[in-house]
Amino acid sequence: MSTSIIELVKGITLPTTHAVTNKKTTTPDAGRAAWRAGGHAVLIAATGSLALYAAAKLAGTDFQITPAGAARGTDVTAAFVLVSIAVPLLLGTLLLRALSGRARAWSALAWTGLGLGIVTIATPLMAEADTGARLALAVMHVVTGATWWYAVRHNSPKEMHSS
Repeated sequence: MSTSIIELVKGITLPTTHAVTNKKTTTPDAGRAAWRAGGHAVLIAATGSLALYAAAKLAGTDFQITPAGAARGTDVTAAFVLVSIAVPLLLGTLLLRALSGRARAWSALAWTGLGLGIVTIATPLMAEADTGARLALAVMHVVTGATWWYAVRHNSPKEMHSS
């Protein structure tokens, strides 16, 4: 009667503290998961975008840009990049937190963030700037949107992820 630890563990059923009813969940961790998703998105997007910014700067890219229709240009700095990532992701995180009890909100907000990251590449591409700066900034938009999508999908409570 030799029973392995794996066989014992497979037979254990843990009680769950999550209750799913209709499209709403009473999962107490949903709010924390929203903050975790937002934090992960900011850290990953900021790291990737700052690495891209640094590589472009080392390659001699001039980040002086003039948005389409603007009279004056803007010098895009590392701080500008960080703020441009943190502010929209914070707003998305607050919205995700507010809707964290809605299963479909997680998926909808994940896809919306990805869509916004893709659609907004038009902004740097239409600006008057060095080609390298326009391309680097456009890629940063996609990186931010894709990172948001991944972080929200990866951190969503399991009950919500399956809906």
